[in-house]
Amino acid sequence: MAKPININCRKQIPTLKIKELKKVYNKLGFVEDEQRHRHIIFKDKNGKQLILMKGQKDIPSGTLMQIITEMAKETGKTKKEIIEFIMKHK
Repeated sequence: MAKPININCRKQIPTLKIKELKKVYNKLGFVEDEQRHRHIIFKDKNGKQLILMKGQKDIPSGTLMQIITEMAKETGKTKKEIIEFIMKHK
């Protein structure tokens, strides 16, 4: 059984590399659609989109928490489910 995750504690959220987050986006059904300046736009089959900034090597935990919030909103999952998904598929 997996340990419970406290989504309010940023220390429990790891930093991720852009490659790892792209992989998570793809596993959630989002594919790279276009690039605008320093941003990569991912879309799913229903037209929902997630945006990722290019150029960062590691995504800090605070920024990742904002991304997780957006992912939860776009996918209809909870933040806890998204964090568990990331931990499983990174």
